[in-house]
Amino acid sequence: MAMGLCVVPSDSYELTYTGGALALGSTLFWAMGMAGNLTARRAMRGEDVAADLDEFTAAVNDFPTLYRTTPLTDIPILDKHFPSWRKWLEHPARDEWWQARAVPRRDDIPTVVVAGWHDLFLNGSLQQFAEAAPYAGSRLVIGPWGHGMPGTALEDVDYGRASSGMAVGLDAEMLDFLASHVRGESSDSKPARASGCSAWGEPLAGRAQLAADRHHSDRPVPLRRRKIVCRRGDRRSPRPLSCSTPGTRAHDGRTPLVADGDAANARGSCDQRPLDLRQDVLRFTTEPLATNMDVIGPVIVTLFAAASAADTDWTAKLVDVWPDGRALNIVDGIVRARYRNPSCGEELLEPNRPHEFVIELGATAQRVTASGSISPARTFPASTAILARGLSRRHR
Repeated sequence: MAMGLCVVPSDSYELTYTGGALALGSTLFWAMGMAGNLTARRAMRGEDVAADLDEFTAAVNDFPTLYRTTPLTDIPILDKHFPSWRKWLEHPARDEWWQARAVPRRDDIPTVVVAGWHDLFLNGSLQQFAEAAPYAGSRLVIGPWGHGMPGTALEDVDYGRASSGMAVGLDAEMLDFLASHVRGESSDSKPARASGCSAWGEPLAGRAQLAADRHHSDRPVPLRRRKIVCRRGDRRSPRPLSCSTPGTRAHDGRTPLVADGDAANARGSCDQRPLDLRQDVLRFTTEPLATNMDVIGPVIVTLFAAASAADTDWTAKLVDVWPDGRALNIVDGIVRARYRNPSCGEELLEPNRPHEFVIELGATAQRVTASGSISPARTFPASTAILARGLSRRHR
């Protein structure tokens, strides 16, 4: 027996929530799609669904209004055609309701996992591979792709013809893997590709699963600790600003940052410079790098911050700043303050008192080239907004 998985999550909760915040962009879109499919099935059974289709079409044609609905339970078309939507909203924490719907472990089944560095389910795919890796023949094929889009380009970056699913031979890879296990034969391994590099590299295939922090390759890539000095602001600042003084920003949840390039939208890397026009984004940027730097594995931000509200969202985004000024997102993440300690359940903030927040940005295998820089705001509608008055500090 063998199995093939392509851009898949690792559990049901991950489909819906990230860092305790509802993944609104993908979740609402998917829920509306399910409502439309169920309505179409009713039509195929001969039911009169003309009025429902008119209602559905009007809603889909005005998605911005749907995203800004408050409360989110007040979407009649989903109450009527996809009641699971309300259940999702009623369970924002990973509780027993989600545990009952968890994906069962698939122990001792050799698995080939196809994942994309820019896919919203990247971490889930890597987790699936981490669980399958101990079993002989399991394989990971990962490239600079989004969700179900193994092409050559995503938004502002073209990775070249050699990076496409067709060039890599994804279909043949999957079929060869399954057929070889049916016949009891071995199959050649395929490599993983780092989205910032120019060629497929076998060592990366052995390290990519570290994003799940479970499995270590017997052919590890040499890693070393490197100290990165950032300045507050961007590198156009006349001088580095002291980081000893806390940075503050006033943020209004009614005017959230608009998502552009976040993994939740499966769009890949987009130029983040428009965010520089916002006054509620705090950023830190390195000096231009003297040599190439490979960033491989999970990226985590530890943030110490205070908010004037009892709850808020803290977000972070790692950005590759090119010599020509373009700022392309690599990974991003979010944590809803009340769920900052998952093992402790829901815990509101004490306003104006600093707390520690750990923001998981996800995994990457990115080469930042010499002369470039890196900057260490989850955006709407990738995640829901907190409609409360308070501070929201964002790192790049």
